[in-house]
Amino acid sequence: MAKEEQAELTYQFMQKMQELIIRKGDDYSNSDRLSVFRLTAEITGLSMEQVAYDKIVTKVLRIGNLLNKVSNFESLDDNLIDLANYCVLLSQIIKQNDTTRNQEKS
Repeated sequence: MAKEEQAELTYQFMQKMQELIIRKGDDYSNSDRLSVFRLTAEITGLSMEQVAYDKIVTKVLRIGNLLNKVSNFESLDDNLIDLANYCVLLSQIIKQNDTTRNQEKS
């Protein structure tokens, strides 16, 4: 694959990521975009990081299944975008927790 084509595909993928993370954020949460992770953590007794990690593992398993068969419901590309977005959300959770810990030390 040529460098230009790879760059364009990367750009298109990241555009889809951004559109989807915003749309799903509107569906799943309020103004606190991580609220669903916080609520799930409270209900399950897990940390927010563990909740995000569980979502990542579930997506990896789903992608493995899709590599071996065709789905009538969601595409491999949809799942790859979801996986990438869960990694972004985990990064945000970690950053938020680091900020909270630093504020508590002050």
